[in-house]
Amino acid sequence: MKIEDLPRPRNYKPGTGNNRYARFIGDWLGLERTEVLDDIAESLDEHGQTLVVGGNGLGKSYDASALGIAALYCNPNTVVPITAGNGDTLKNSIWKPIKSLWRNSELPGDYKDNDRSLHTGFDDEWFLECHSPKYPDDLEGDHNANVIYIIEEADKPGLTAEHIDSARSTLAEGDHILVLCNPPTDETNIVYELEQRDSWNVLRYPTWESRNARADRGLTDRPKIGGLSGVGKMKDDWAEYHDEEWPGIDQVIEWSSPYLTEDGEPTVRETVAEEDNPDFRTDLHEKWYKRRAGVMPPQGASKWRPFSISDVRAAYKRTEFRDGACNTAGLDVARSNDETVLSGKHGQHIRVHYNEKGTNHVKQKEAIRAELLDLNGPEIAVDAVGEGSGLADELDMHFSSVHRFSNGATARDDEEYRDCWAEALALFGEFLDNGGVIHNDRLREELMAAARVVEFDDKTLRSRGGDVIEATPKEEIKEQLGHSPDYLDSALMANWVDLAKETHRVVKPSVTEPII
Repeated sequence: MKIEDLPRPRNYKPGTGNNRYARFIGDWLGLERTEVLDDIAESLDEHGQTLVVGGNGLGKSYDASALGIAALYCNPNTVVPITAGNGDTLKNSIWKPIKSLWRNSELPGDYKDNDRSLHTGFDDEWFLECHSPKYPDDLEGDHNANVIYIIEEADKPGLTAEHIDSARSTLAEGDHILVLCNPPTDETNIVYELEQRDSWNVLRYPTWESRNARADRGLTDRPKIGGLSGVGKMKDDWAEYHDEEWPGIDQVIEWSSPYLTEDGEPTVRETVAEEDNPDFRTDLHEKWYKRRAGVMPPQGASKWRPFSISDVRAAYKRTEFRDGACNTAGLDVARSNDETVLSGKHGQHIRVHYNEKGTNHVKQKEAIRAELLDLNGPEIAVDAVGEGSGLADELDMHFSSVHRFSNGATARDDEEYRDCWAEALALFGEFLDNGGVIHNDRLREELMAAARVVEFDDKTLRSRGGDVIEATPKEEIKEQLGHSPDYLDSALMANWVDLAKETHRVVKPSVTEPII
């Protein structure tokens, strides 16, 4: 059966014109089309590779769902694979809208919840399917006469260059890929790399170009749409992110736009820029740039990282390890299926001395005690939460310098850091910056994940009398890895117990080097 043979609304002619996807969405799915949706739909039809970078509140995820259905039914013998930066987004923001839109249409076919797939019913190989982003190789393998790939939240840590390459490997000449995302935080993100490639058609949208914001600004008579952001939401976010009064939407646009057009109008689009905007501010909050302006945060934005990917790469086996005294150690104690890991700091080297999976702490205790004796009883920090507390008690009976560590405990330098977690990360950045060396592959993997995920920010605490540094929660590292960062925790503690007792500098963003 051809798509032209389907029952259809009056005057609907599928497959003609570069606005065919947008017309399908309006006619068949009953959606109020927005200016942003029409632009994306046109680019998807005309260009092999489209990258959509934008702020929040534009409806990108819902547009991705609608465009997936349109691409499936507007092209013969088609496969539409879809993935996203994390599983929850894929399930709740992509698959659920696809089901709802399809059920409320009169389109033929059926869907399957078990593999999140939508089938036209015309042919077994003519379908849409949502793929988990967990394993990049899973994004390969869907083939048909036409393949149209859609990737949402490409800026998230769960999506890497490997995911994009796996998706692109599925495409043949004449196929299409649509990637949607917030702006990247820095140049290490795959989105930044895609933006630099001439082979991608890049569309960029700030929140003030959403349908609702345009209506608030008097730029359209079209109705507002539920779920999209307007000027009121932007005003609320301004107050949340900045300690200054809302100056009005026109002033905010001027301050948030890096460029000026030929007519001197502020813009976020480099493609139409004639010159830099002298009124562009670089001191706004990182989240404002990413979530509202739709641009990568400039160097002066108020977030930074304790260490970078390049720092970790440089530290891995930087120099050969030669036996030396172990001055301090860190012990992370396993919970459930985690690993118990003991790391030692030997001058500028951190080495893993013991690792054992599982919670047989009686057996582990004897092995750890023997290892520490071999190391001549260094000062040791123990993760003294839950199961670790009992092991700390046991070690305290045999060794003179056992420190109880908890991520949420008050930092030793509590005027600078909110808690021990932020302090330990900052000190590890200092260790790497001063030529520190790591040797363990698992530790390198977990440090790389932390370098991608962890950010520092200033947090005002009245109880401390001012601003302190807080860090991204450890749970976000665990989410990216798929397991607890036990080797990272152990190394952080080994370094923390060595450096926290000394006066140390605060790791602030560099004025010459971009955040990595």
